[in-house]
Amino acid sequence: MARNFSFLKNRKLLIVLAAGLIGVLGVLLSQVQKPQEPISLPGTGEDDSIPPASSIVSPEDRTWHNARFSVAIRDSDIGVGLASFVPGKQGCLYRIEDFGLDKVFGNFRKCGTSDVSISVGKDQACSASYVKDSSQGRCRISTQAIDKAGNTSGWKSYLFFIDLESPVVGSVFVDPDFSRGGYILQGEVADNGKVVSCWLAQDSKVMGSTVSFDSLPCQEGRMCSINAQYVPEDANIHTVRFGCKDAAGNVGYGEPLSSLVFINQAPEIELCKVAPSQGNVLTVFQFESVAQDLNQDTLSYRWEFGDGTVSQDQSPSHRYTASGTYTPKLTVQDSAGETDECSTAWVVVQE
Repeated sequence: MARNFSFLKNRKLLIVLAAGLIGVLGVLLSQVQKPQEPISLPGTGEDDSIPPASSIVSPEDRTWHNARFSVAIRDSDIGVGLASFVPGKQGCLYRIEDFGLDKVFGNFRKCGTSDVSISVGKDQACSASYVKDSSQGRCRISTQAIDKAGNTSGWKSYLFFIDLESPVVGSVFVDPDFSRGGYILQGEVADNGKVVSCWLAQDSKVMGSTVSFDSLPCQEGRMCSINAQYVPEDANIHTVRFGCKDAAGNVGYGEPLSSLVFINQAPEIELCKVAPSQGNVLTVFQFESVAQDLNQDTLSYRWEFGDGTVSQDQSPSHRYTASGTYTPKLTVQDSAGETDECSTAWVVVQE
């Protein structure tokens, strides 16, 4: 009887131990199978609320164009990074608006550093030429950046002017001006956009003459008067005409004028002087001259010092060997034999 009781007691103990072991295993299994809570790390898409930035680097805003040009775009983001580019599906955005034809075109582009080519001309992205007081010839390029978290920048836009027409340059009119040498040539120019420069061409060569406008700016269809001084380079017959360029780079030429006769102009002495004007036989007197020739001829110089000696230098120095009062004289001659003369102040040489 006592032996049976001991067996039963040991059996109950085993059952309790087994139950405890099963409970412990259940707790452990429940911990292993319990799903972990997600951990939010800084810089991930779930907490990135900072929008990216987009900018147009070049060309400058409100510039003029007459042919295809490229717009340089730069994007940046300090969060999870910019969106990946998948052609036609995702990336950053650009938009082209031709106000003249009221049409809009846009698409995805590569984020970061991107160059968008803008076609210009008939049936192109920017196709209308500039017209004053209208929407013609105005093309707006806009860009927007998108990051991986879906944040977007604001649209950044530049306006560009499109000009497909050359300046209209009139014929040359001649106004002889012999007092200044040669001719004064006059003409007119107008442009639907803005004229930025004009020049005078002899045959096919651009001359160095400065072309003056009656008033500036010369733009938006206003007829502007232009003029320039012209001195033929030789005795041959030449044709001359005005050429002008607008802000978009279009160039226009007027009708040429021919049969202008070469006019040789005498040289002009602008300065002749001596320093000092008084001294003695040990004094070195310095003579100085400045002369010009409108025909660009090579000039020759002849100084007569008044004591029977001469010099062919333009600005010589001279020492007198005897006391007295002398009257130096300068003669300048061009290659055609035309001359100009000038006398300095008297030179007084004392013992």
